[in-house]
Amino acid sequence: MGALLRRVAARNRAIARLRDESGVALILAIIVVATLTISTAALTTLAATNEKSFGRDRQDVRALNDAEAGLNAAIATLKASGPTTTSIPNITGSIDGGSWSYTTSRTQPDPTGHPNDYLWTIAATGTSPTGSVNRQVQTQVKQTIVPGTGTTIAQSATYSYGIFMGDPNSDCTVSGGNVFSGGPAISVPIYVAGSLCISGGTTIAEPASSPGGTLSLYVGKKFSTDGPLVGTSTKHIASATVVGGCRADGTPVSCSQQGDPNSCSHHSAGCGSGIYANTYSSTQGTIAKTTIDAPKYYSDSTTISAGASALGCNNYGAQVSTYPSGWTAATFRQNVLDSNTTRNTPPSLSSVTLLHLVDKSSVANNSFDCRLYAADGTLLSRLAWTFPAGCSGPGTLIVQGSVFIDGNLAFTDCDYAVYQGRGTLYVNGTVTFTNGGKVCARPISGNPCLGNYDPNQNLLEIVANNASNVTPGFSLGGAGQFEGVAYTNGQFSGLNGSTFNGNVTADTAVFSGAAGLKSVIPPSSAPGASYTTPPGPTTVTWTPVPGSWQQLK
Repeated sequence: MGALLRRVAARNRAIARLRDESGVALILAIIVVATLTISTAALTTLAATNEKSFGRDRQDVRALNDAEAGLNAAIATLKASGPTTTSIPNITGSIDGGSWSYTTSRTQPDPTGHPNDYLWTIAATGTSPTGSVNRQVQTQVKQTIVPGTGTTIAQSATYSYGIFMGDPNSDCTVSGGNVFSGGPAISVPIYVAGSLCISGGTTIAEPASSPGGTLSLYVGKKFSTDGPLVGTSTKHIASATVVGGCRADGTPVSCSQQGDPNSCSHHSAGCGSGIYANTYSSTQGTIAKTTIDAPKYYSDSTTISAGASALGCNNYGAQVSTYPSGWTAATFRQNVLDSNTTRNTPPSLSSVTLLHLVDKSSVANNSFDCRLYAADGTLLSRLAWTFPAGCSGPGTLIVQGSVFIDGNLAFTDCDYAVYQGRGTLYVNGTVTFTNGGKVCARPISGNPCLGNYDPNQNLLEIVANNASNVTPGFSLGGAGQFEGVAYTNGQFSGLNGSTFNGNVTADTAVFSGAAGLKSVIPPSSAPGASYTTPPGPTTVTWTPVPGSWQQLK
């Protein structure tokens, strides 16, 4: 019983203690609720903060993208610009709800070392769609201006030869053609598209100052000699190319068989072709003769010609053209250049005696100074002549640029000119030297007309277009003398005591006078001269500068 009572008492005490702790649960519940409330609020605040932060990040990215769009727009504008662009307008634009703008500046970092290179700095600003974020970036682009250039056309190969005969159908072994006889001493390279026949006292040999092996001979058909030699047994020329075979005194013989041509017809020992060369060939090597572009030069604005200007000559300020006494510019044009303003066949002027236009005595009646100026005062071409009183000696002829005469040109009697300058005289008809007419270059020293001139300083090229196809197209005879370049359509003829020192280009030629020939660099206005085509357009390239991109804001 006692034990039971003790258990009851203990139970009652436990119940009493529980009644005393009944408020603790409420407190715990309140704490739990408060904790949950605070956590919820914190989570809500965090979520809101993150949302706001993410939104700003998106605006930042979009603002940066907008700034990049500005850079791209500026670069695209530059690439679409021409080479002369020095600035472009500051532009604004919009994209994807945002906006962009850019500014540019241009500098030249190295004007001396790289005068065609420029540096463009582009700064672009992008604004986000909300307008709350701005970003700025910058980059650089190199502008390289490439000036247009012309193409240099090489000088015609015809000028590599002292004598160039361009007709491949000419055959002197049958009739006509290229015949050198009666004494010309030739020491220049020779090109003959057809056949070549030499006889009499003709010599084709290395210059006296040469050790040998410098000259070349090309014959596209047959080579024939009745005794004269090409080269000598002790001083060979460099090469001989004869495509159609050799004849020595009428007898076919191997071109490479060295020996005396006169022995061949008698079948004697020592028979040979008469050609002494280091190498021999029969391989065809065609070089075309340059065409004389008469229409071009007749109408060319830099040529003194009735086809280019109604008067041919003009003035610029105090620099004026002058004419023979009593003549005007119109008189000079009608009597020297062209009787009309059309290039005619046959030529409109039957005979132009350029060095004595009126008489053979008066300086005033025959002297002239015909000049052609460009609009800016540049002297393009000039032909001036100071007549020697009473044909007492050489007069002074000045040549520069080009002149076109629609006529036949004649030098005769007391015509004696020593010229200076480099130029081309185009003649639509023929050119004739007779009765001692002389046109010689200014000598390096001593007397004129002895071949002692520098063609790089003084060189006159006379071009006979030979529009009517007369034979010969260029005739040097009757003790006539010429120093310069003779260029003709048809035949060149140097006969009857004439003397020629220069370069000959023709279809065929006959020589019996003295000939001191030389290879030359022709005047820039001559047919086949080297020239540069007009420059092409100037272009530009745009190249991003590596590493130049940066974010400024």
